Amino acid sequence: MESKINEDLLLWNKISKEDDVAAFDTLFNKYSDVLYNYGMYLISDREEVKDKIQDVFINFYKNRKTIFIEDSLKQYLLISFRRLLFKKSSIQKATVLLEGDDFFDKETPESELLAKELVQINEEKFLVAFKQLSDREKEVILLRYFEDETSQSVSKIMDLEINSVYKLLSKSVSKLKKFQNNA
Repeated sequence: MESKINEDLLLWNKISKEDDVAAFDTLFNKYSDVLYNYGMYLISDREEVKDKIQDVFINFYKNRKTIFIEDSLKQYLLISFRRLLFKKSSIQKATVLLEGDDFFDKETPESELLAKELVQINEEKFLVAFKQLSDREKEVILLRYFEDETSQSVSKIMDLEINSVYKLLSKSVSKLKKFQNNA
């Protein structure tokens, strides 16, 4: 994770100080899929999500000289995207569209970690259990385990106190485990 942060800082310096368009393209390619998957969780309108991703990166590039990145570039982009999506979106927050969505079909280290931490319940049972969580519980699980964000980062992205994140994570994982034991 440390090398990702260092790599991001190098990209950020090239973008903000050197106006390096190639570095900006690299940043866009690196994080556009992350934002897309997160956006599709938050709302179910693919075109709206794509538009807001473009808006985030356009605003990011236009304001690159005045932006201060406090923790991580990824965290900054997720926070900006979430705020823009809900600030400008006239669409009501929707539930996750799990069937037919390729988000859970991807084999990633994050999904393997989630499977281990959730006592290795199979994917079908997980999806059924996941659907039963509240929107906030789903969001905290996605950010923490699928996007591999720290609890502190999740706290900032979701605008929650760190203790609330810990409680929400604990409650969410407990619900998923309980569902596994009852299934």
